[in-house]
Amino acid sequence: MMSSEKSMGLWIAIITGMLTVLGAAIGSTIKGVGDIRLERAKLDSQLILNALAPQNVEERRASLQFLVQSNLIKDEDTRRGLSQYFEGESPQAPPQLRPFIESGTSRVLTPQSQQVSNNTDVDLFVCGKDKANKRMEQQILELHSSLRDTNHFGASKLKVWDGALYDEVSLAELGDSTTIIVDQEHAESTEVSRLKNIITSIEGLPPVKEIANRGTLTEWRISIVICS
Repeated sequence: MMSSEKSMGLWIAIITGMLTVLGAAIGSTIKGVGDIRLERAKLDSQLILNALAPQNVEERRASLQFLVQSNLIKDEDTRRGLSQYFEGESPQAPPQLRPFIESGTSRVLTPQSQQVSNNTDVDLFVCGKDKANKRMEQQILELHSSLRDTNHFGASKLKVWDGALYDEVSLAELGDSTTIIVDQEHAESTEVSRLKNIITSIEGLPPVKEIANRGTLTEWRISIVICS
């Protein structure tokens, strides 16, 4: 039996994902049916990641069983593969996939120091749905390493961007992109071109775009939000 907290988290992921799929369906006349299939596959992946997050083995097993038996996982081959974790006399223990960073926390990548005090600080964000994506974690660390090696950027932290903490830009607008958020009237905006070149050099990162900061002005700081 899933705890009420874990069950609520799973349902939030389901509802959010379904809304994304619905949005892709509404725009299908412009984007094409392939986008609907892609969003559906992403939803399946996110539901499975959420189900594999709890520390307790039986919670993970119950979550996977619920997803399969309720047909919330659309792909038949995926449902069949997940069944090994709750069917038979000796079902396998589902692996645990923990996020590499929790919502509401920050992870210092480059600390503030005299050496970087005159440089533009950069906050790196991962969208909440991607915080257990180990491949994205490696890409973020590679991006940070490339930023640091230029000697043009200052202190840097990794955080999670989700609707509960940051609402200046919606998750729907951030999806499928690496978004540079910058105060365009400040000197930091001159670094955008350099940032774009660095981002595009990292294999596998989503396409890059730039938007103006809609929240509190933060001189000498740029945000980069990465969403798959």
